[in-house]
Amino acid sequence: MQNLKIPGGACASDVNHAQLIDEDNSAFLSLRLWNALAMFDLDPELETGGTLRWLVGGDKGTWPIVDLNGEKVFPAGTTVWAGQHNAEYIGENEVIMYDNVGLGNVSRCLIVSVNESAEVATLVWEHKIDRKSTRLNS
Repeated sequence: MQNLKIPGGACASDVNHAQLIDEDNSAFLSLRLWNALAMFDLDPELETGGTLRWLVGGDKGTWPIVDLNGEKVFPAGTTVWAGQHNAEYIGENEVIMYDNVGLGNVSRCLIVSVNESAEVATLVWEHKIDRKSTRLNS
């Protein structure tokens, strides 16, 4: 997986979390310094190790993100979460994470749904911490 590439550069030095799914044919990556999440289709025959399926969040994100109530759509390339920790693909096209800063400058736990056919991500649940915390145990 260290050879995986995202448009704009390699991603291996920024991976905060990597998870193999789909019988180890796909890799979910949390790119903390980019404030982004990515999914790759793995292919050991390729020099790059695989192809990018989607990249959501941060200024390199390629899909829009819909807010919790469905009223606001953040355009692709918008930082909706920042410095995420423990991003985990939990199945059913959903990711759960601890968002350090996020919108409104407060920390929160967050679930994001990724719709590959519509090429959009949607915030489906959050629990705000009511303060900015850069540590999970603060």
